Amino acid sequence: MNSTFGPQTLRRALCTAFVLAVAQLSAHASLLSAGVNLGYADSTPANRWAVFTLGSAPGDVNTLSSGAQIFGDAGFAGSGHSNLSGTGSIRGDVVSRSTGVLQKSSSFAITGGTFNNRDAALAQGVSNAYAAASAANSLASTSGYPTTINQNTSLTLNDTTGGNVVLHLTDFVLSGSAALTLQGTAATTYIINVTNKFSLSGSSVVLLGGVKVENVLFNVVGAGSDATLNGGAVLNGTLLAAYRTVKMAGSATVYGEVIANKVAMSGTSSVRRPISP
Repeated sequence: MNSTFGPQTLRRALCTAFVLAVAQLSAHASLLSAGVNLGYADSTPANRWAVFTLGSAPGDVNTLSSGAQIFGDAGFAGSGHSNLSGTGSIRGDVVSRSTGVLQKSSSFAITGGTFNNRDAALAQGVSNAYAAASAANSLASTSGYPTTINQNTSLTLNDTTGGNVVLHLTDFVLSGSAALTLQGTAATTYIINVTNKFSLSGSSVVLLGGVKVENVLFNVVGAGSDATLNGGAVLNGTLLAAYRTVKMAGSATVYGEVIANKVAMSGTSSVRRPISP
């Protein structure tokens, strides 16, 4: 996602409340035009959120274990624990709530800074994420697309609208070597709402024809079972599960962003946020 601000200027201003307030206005351009504004849940002042969690209860726990990695900044907005162990890493800053508990083993690496005094910005991110989930789910479905995907065979969706494509799926389940290919242009936006089960097991979401990672949103609606990615699963886009836990295992990879109530990452799973120059 292109930033409207110079990254060096924003990085120097990371500590100021003014820049944090301005950052709330940042959003995916196409998703915004479709009625979904991820706001500060999508962007640190340097546009680098890779993982952002909302869970606010003291009992909520985020875990990164084994060799799990986050490439980009991580924000933990809740008052619970975030346990970082094993030989994994966060290649960016870690921002946690002042009332939360961040526990890190000596073998886990954080390459950026660690901050626990950004409560207002984290709270705004939580608000934006809930609003985005609701807005995405309120969009009318685009005709001609499936209402459920639950299979172990590949499927291609083509954008015939030249713009925004909205799906409302009962389930999104792909297994084996199956791939969902989203085809379109750089102007295409896919917003895929999933009501019940979300699972990628060794399968992938592939983008073709110029479709951009930042213009693909999977919105897992409401409370329910964990959203899971395991094996060699690959997802390109933003995974938003505001009321659920996202569990990643094996070598599962998200190229984009994960916004969830909680995250649990193990194995060599990773979230890799593309960084705008």
